[in-house]
Amino acid sequence: MVIIMFVYTTTTTNGQQESQENLLKILSDTGRRIPFVISQCQLKYENCLLDVNDADKLDTLCRVYSRLRDCLLIVNQDTICLSIELKQHLQKMRQLEYNACGVPSTPLNTVVSSSASSSSYLLFSTNKSYSILFVHKFRLREKSLVSRTEESSNSTTSTTSKADYECLCIGSQNIGTRKPVIKLKVISLFRRVLVLSDSLIQLLDSDSLQPIPNIKIKNVLIFSVKETSINRTVDPQFIEICVSTKKNKLQIHRLDKTSINLTYELSVQDAITMIGMDDYGIVACTESQYLSYNPNDRRGTLQNIFTLDEYTNPYFTRVNSGEFLLNGPNVGVYTTIDGTSQRAPIMWLSQPYSFLYSHPYIIVIVKDHVHVYSFLDDKLKQEIPLKNCRTVTYLQQQTSPNSIIITTKDVIYLLEPVTLEEQIEQLLTAYRLQEALTLAESSSSPSSDRLIQLTKKRIGLIEFTALNVVRAFQLFIEADVDYHDIVAQIPNCLPLISPWPLSLITGDNHQLKTQYLQWLNTLYDYMTQRKFDFILKPDYHLVLLKAMMIIKLDDIPNFIQEYFTKIPLEFDQTLIEANMYHYSCLLNSYKGNQEQALNQWKRLISNELIDDKFPGVQFVCEHVIERINDRQLAANFTEWLLTYDENLALKIYTEKYDSEELNDPFRSDRIIECLRSNSTILTKYLEYLVFQQSKEVKKDNFQLYYIKYSFLLQRESLHTMLVNVYLDKLLREHQNVTIDQDETNEIRKKLQTLLITSNSYRVQHVLTRLNQSDLFRREVALLYGKMNDYTQAFKIIVNELHDYIYAEKYCVYISYDKTIENRQHLFHTLFKILLASLNSDSEKISNAIKHLLGNSDAEFDFIEILQLLPSSFSLTSLIDILSHVIRLNSHTQRSKKIESSLCRVQNENLKRKLNICQKPCTKLTETRQCAHCFSQFYEPIFVLYNDGTIVHVQCARDFRQID
Repeated sequence: MVIIMFVYTTTTTNGQQESQENLLKILSDTGRRIPFVISQCQLKYENCLLDVNDADKLDTLCRVYSRLRDCLLIVNQDTICLSIELKQHLQKMRQLEYNACGVPSTPLNTVVSSSASSSSYLLFSTNKSYSILFVHKFRLREKSLVSRTEESSNSTTSTTSKADYECLCIGSQNIGTRKPVIKLKVISLFRRVLVLSDSLIQLLDSDSLQPIPNIKIKNVLIFSVKETSINRTVDPQFIEICVSTKKNKLQIHRLDKTSINLTYELSVQDAITMIGMDDYGIVACTESQYLSYNPNDRRGTLQNIFTLDEYTNPYFTRVNSGEFLLNGPNVGVYTTIDGTSQRAPIMWLSQPYSFLYSHPYIIVIVKDHVHVYSFLDDKLKQEIPLKNCRTVTYLQQQTSPNSIIITTKDVIYLLEPVTLEEQIEQLLTAYRLQEALTLAESSSSPSSDRLIQLTKKRIGLIEFTALNVVRAFQLFIEADVDYHDIVAQIPNCLPLISPWPLSLITGDNHQLKTQYLQWLNTLYDYMTQRKFDFILKPDYHLVLLKAMMIIKLDDIPNFIQEYFTKIPLEFDQTLIEANMYHYSCLLNSYKGNQEQALNQWKRLISNELIDDKFPGVQFVCEHVIERINDRQLAANFTEWLLTYDENLALKIYTEKYDSEELNDPFRSDRIIECLRSNSTILTKYLEYLVFQQSKEVKKDNFQLYYIKYSFLLQRESLHTMLVNVYLDKLLREHQNVTIDQDETNEIRKKLQTLLITSNSYRVQHVLTRLNQSDLFRREVALLYGKMNDYTQAFKIIVNELHDYIYAEKYCVYISYDKTIENRQHLFHTLFKILLASLNSDSEKISNAIKHLLGNSDAEFDFIEILQLLPSSFSLTSLIDILSHVIRLNSHTQRSKKIESSLCRVQNENLKRKLNICQKPCTKLTETRQCAHCFSQFYEPIFVLYNDGTIVHVQCARDFRQID
């Protein structure tokens, strides 16, 4: 409930109404968006007398009220009084009656107070210079004034509206005093009204305005109610009132619903003119000084804050708990109850009459103006022209808690604050960002957190647009900004599937490119830092990819590979329009559109399309091997690639080879057909199939069974084909005059390795071809060895090639997988052939025989060998061989003995374990006793002796008979 009390005598004249309209017009002509808007709330005296019943309640002793009452009774009895002319005549009669009684036409004094409840009410105190004092109660409510103007020319209607207030009198009360009311205070919690008039505080009921009997305080100059007690959410049982009396006493009373009691009293030297009180203490002022009282101070006396000069109006207001703003010489001083100041003073533009704190502003009444200072930076923010201002107070209501009531000589104005949101919007529009943020952070409303977050977001976006990206990034983090709002600030970024301008990508406009780099780097860093908050949004990865097109080109391939499922296929057109053909191919390939990707890669390889970020054909080859699942598509691309890079095409053929199924495009016979025109690539492919793929077949038994019938037959032809290819190359190089000996040796080494290791080529066919030339005698010897004709093979190597070392190595190699008897046979054969050829080259062959007999990998029957040795071999020359034989024989004998001993020990251990297992189990019953103490066993734990007796573990320890 809003209650306002004031003193008035006459109604508002037409001249006054006109001046008010001019005042509003002047305010509207300032051209500024002010944080406070004045709404006129003018209360007219005639509202009290619109009802004849109200007129009957008036005091008949008053000449004015009596004569007006009679006039109303007469006029209201006639139905003609409803006409406008009679109502106007009634108003003239009232004015004449006022003039006849000598009553002035303007109010003498106005005292206003208000209180908030479910409805809005106003209380006014009316004082006549010749009469007793009345308190009137009005209901204040907002209404909408709608004016319609019909235009006859086009039959259109225009409607304009503005907010206004209406006040209706709902009650009056004579308080029984004849002096003006000094102060009114409404206490909503107890539904009481404190009225100070004629040095007497009376208590009225705020609903009926009836006096509360036997509750009065006399000899009072001024009083104050403890402010924080009024604002409590839980109803207190009492409130405290600080009173200044005529006897220079400062008293503290406790007021409840039924009584008022004195609790504390202080003595003062001078009369107190103003008091303020809260939970922390009391601040008071006299004509010359400010005083404070701290209830926690042990001294228990008023302390002087500072002294005033004769030109300073003593006035103060409360700004925070325990903090007050005091009027000083051209400054406003902030002070606490202890007399200390935590803030710099406010420099007044003019000496104030009174002021009031309304967060976050200080409303100051000066001569013919209302000044609005910011509490945050102590600067003057607004100046409202308003003449003859007298008082300023709060209008406590739920709809507008910060509304201010200002009274002038004859009018009451309502100052409605512009909402913080609108004030912040004005500051942001003027690019006063720090002020806007400070204003938002100063808010104490329940929605202050949301307002702060919204303000930080707005400031961050403004700073972002202005390229202050460091500050913007910090505000984005603090305000939890959605990245969509940031994207909307970047030109050409939306829609996301639209391309960037080519000048931006190529960097022709350096200044524009620098701006976008700052914007997009900030966006990218913010989104990656808040990854876990945004990753579930459908366009998160698409926004990142579009930003990377400018700032992180090199990271796009890995990004597409990892998050291609989150990127729509339509984005490939955006990449193409930006000349990023390679990235478009990657996106198409990962999304399953592999044919289009390969076709575009073909154009890049053939230089039909130019892309600086294309890594080359090597990348495409690896991608086909790892990513292209369509084998027919991969085979077609590889066949096309043969014309550009044969080695990479061969790599795809070898890596993609999987099986010999008829429908497999990478089947070996099909690939061989494609490679017949190029012998070099064909040789490499056959080497892969023969050497590498054969090893895989040997390692994988399952694969061996899979291709047991289909591949083995074909492998014979492959091996034979590879042998023929090697032979053709060797023959061609032999006929070439500029022969490369190293290459020839390499090819011949591969041929010999194939002849030794492979068992799949057609031996007779190869042997027939080798015998056609004398160049391949070593290969002929290897073929005889492949046919198990080792005698012939050794003869060719020893007698024709005279390569004794090779003969020994060859004999060792072919003896690895054979039994001891076969091994001895091979080495004896080679020994005999060397021995038979001793006469041809005795020295070299003798050395070869000695080296063969000393080879640790050879297997000989030395008794037989020693008998075959010729007598020409001296004992001295055979000492190394004999020493080797003795060591070998000793090692063999010792190994046999060690092996026999190990077998015997293992046998004994097994027998012992068997005896333990076959030994009968020991039964423990309740009647069985310990062999030492003859007591029963209470636990299944005991010691078993060799003779079968059992004892307790502790008994066994005592007798020390545990084994």
